[in-house]
Amino acid sequence: MSIRILDLSTGSPDHIEQATALLCETFRDRTDEWPDLDAARRETLDSLAPGKISRIAVDPAGAVLGWIGGMPMYGGRVWELHPLVVAAEHRRLGIGRALVADLERLVAARGGITIWLGSDDENDETSLSGVDLYTDIPAAIRGFRKLRGEHPCDFYLRLGFTIVGVLPDANGPGKPDIYFARRIAPASGQDRRSPSRSAPSASVRPQRPRAGSEPGSRPTVTLAVQYLIGVERADRHADVGRDEAGKLQLQVARAGDPQE
Repeated sequence: MSIRILDLSTGSPDHIEQATALLCETFRDRTDEWPDLDAARRETLDSLAPGKISRIAVDPAGAVLGWIGGMPMYGGRVWELHPLVVAAEHRRLGIGRALVADLERLVAARGGITIWLGSDDENDETSLSGVDLYTDIPAAIRGFRKLRGEHPCDFYLRLGFTIVGVLPDANGPGKPDIYFARRIAPASGQDRRSPSRSAPSASVRPQRPRAGSEPGSRPTVTLAVQYLIGVERADRHADVGRDEAGKLQLQVARAGDPQE
C-alpha cells in the first residue's frame, strides 16, 4: 500500500475531522487531556496556526492513517514534536517512523537544529513513574527502562532520540513528563532558509516487520543529545532519496512499535 505524507490544511475539512478522531481515540484511555471530540478538534485546529507544521499520512483513498505536528521555539532553532498518532490497525508498518523523518526534513529546511517532545507516564509504564525522582534525577534517567504497557519510549529511542530530562509529578504524584530530544542538523554553519508556505508531499511505502525483529527490546539510554549530521539521513533505519519530481521516497527497513 502506497502512502502519501502531505500538509493538514483548512482546505481539507474531512482530513481535519479524521485527524481529530484519531487523536481522541489514540489517547482515550491514556490521558484526560482530550476527553471528547471537541477538545481534540481544538488541538487539531491549533496545529494549523501560522509557523507550525502539521502533516498527515493518507492512503490512496484519502483516509488519514497518521498525523504529526511541530511547533517552533527558541527562535526556530528548536521544535517541539506534538502530537504523533497512528491508527491502531496501521501500526507497526513504519508510518510513525516515516512521519518523524518527514518532520525532521522540514524542520531542518527551516533552520531547526533540535526536535524535542514530552511523553507523559501517567500509567506506571516506565521506571520513572511511582518514585521520588527528586532524590537523584540523573541516576533515575541513567537507569531508565520500560516496564509495561504502550508507552512510546522504545519507539523514540530507536529513532535516535535521547532522554534529556524529566519533570517529576507533572501529571500528579509519581506521574512524570519525560523529555526526549534529537539533534537533526549541525549546531553552526547551516544554511537557514525561509520556510515555505506549503511543504511538498512525501510518498511512503511501508513494509511489514521482518521476521526475527524484537519490538520489545530496550535500547541503551544516554544522557547526551546525539549528533545526527545531514538532512537526507533522516533515520538510521530508513533509506532516504529524492526522485525526479522532488518527492521524498522512504523505504522503511524496520518497524516494530505501536507508534510506527
